[in-house]
Amino acid sequence: MSASTASPDRDLERRRRLRAMQRIALALLVAMAVLFGVAHALSHQHPAWGYVAAFAEAAMIGALADWFAVVALFRHPLGIPVWHTAIVPRRKDDIARNLGQFVESHFVSVEAVLGHVQRFDPAGRAAAWLADPAHGALLGNGLALVLHRALQQVDDTPLRDALRARLLDALGRLDAMPFAARWAQALVDEGRHRAALDWALQRSVDWLESDAAQPAIAQVLDTVDHVLVSALSGRIATIVKGGALRLARGALDDPDHVLRQRYEAWVAQALARLRDDPGWAARVRGFQQELLHSDGLRERLDTLWADLRQRLLDDLQQPDARAGAALARLLAGLGTALVADSAARTALNDLLCRAAEPLVARNRGQVAAYIQRQIDTWSKEEMTERIELAIGRDLQFIRVNGTLVGGLVGVLLHAVVATFHGGG
Repeated sequence: MSASTASPDRDLERRRRLRAMQRIALALLVAMAVLFGVAHALSHQHPAWGYVAAFAEAAMIGALADWFAVVALFRHPLGIPVWHTAIVPRRKDDIARNLGQFVESHFVSVEAVLGHVQRFDPAGRAAAWLADPAHGALLGNGLALVLHRALQQVDDTPLRDALRARLLDALGRLDAMPFAARWAQALVDEGRHRAALDWALQRSVDWLESDAAQPAIAQVLDTVDHVLVSALSGRIATIVKGGALRLARGALDDPDHVLRQRYEAWVAQALARLRDDPGWAARVRGFQQELLHSDGLRERLDTLWADLRQRLLDDLQQPDARAGAALARLLAGLGTALVADSAARTALNDLLCRAAEPLVARNRGQVAAYIQRQIDTWSKEEMTERIELAIGRDLQFIRVNGTLVGGLVGVLLHAVVATFHGGG
């Protein structure tokens, strides 16, 4: 888009106001010329007309001089190529380069930008904004909507595979033995191993007392390849059932039963081997690696990811999504905490400044080049019009001021001359 069409309505208003001021300045010059003629014609009637004539004459000189100076900025006065006129179009490239360097040096310096960041206090402003529950809810709902659309439209296969690989890698590097030993020791310290034994003994008693116990034991004995055992399987089954039932009942009722003592010794030995036995550690490690490389675990992880994704999608579809509400609470809490913690705000602002410093230092040289490239796209006529519309009306005030100030100087000089001659 060219400069001349960038903002037609605004340019039209600027051009109208510029033309109005030009007419005022010109009318004032014409008025001074008329006043000079009248005063000069009546100068013999009263000495005051001499002062009026001096005012009008000097005012015309000031007006014409300032008119020449203003016009010379943008074009040749009266079309005459007087030396050092039409400055803007003639020095277009120099102006572009100098303007870019000026902006770069004074507005995009590292010190200026970082100072502005510190004064702006982005951490404080963000904290105050987030602390407002309405803002937190608005941002939380917006993030929930973005997340919902992203989950719907983006293929999550790479993310799923990456997360699965990371999880499996982390589990593969995990030494499970210390965790297993501590977990088992905690269970023993809480007496969970005794509760497990009591449960097993009670289930055994219940089963042995049932009608299914003896036929089941007899069926097992029938599989023994021995003539005597086969012949006496029913009797032996009764003996085995009775002995097992007495053993289970005795261990269940007697806290100091020999079975319990042996069980406690076995648990203690197992805990010691979990802590110190390299053989057990190797077997656990092998089982861990076998599990991690199994297709079943990978399928379970993929199913878990799919379930989590679908549950999140279902939640995000709701007007009062729990994920959005959780994000809103999190953001509001963060804002409130930052508002109350000036040290944290200062640290965040310093962090932003440290991050911005190399960015500004590396790219500030692009500012001058950008300004120069932008101005290079303008023709000389476009650039002249841009600048004249921007400051031309103010320059017309210079013409008006030059007319009035010149007139006052003319009166002062006339008074000095009159006084000098009168004194002479």
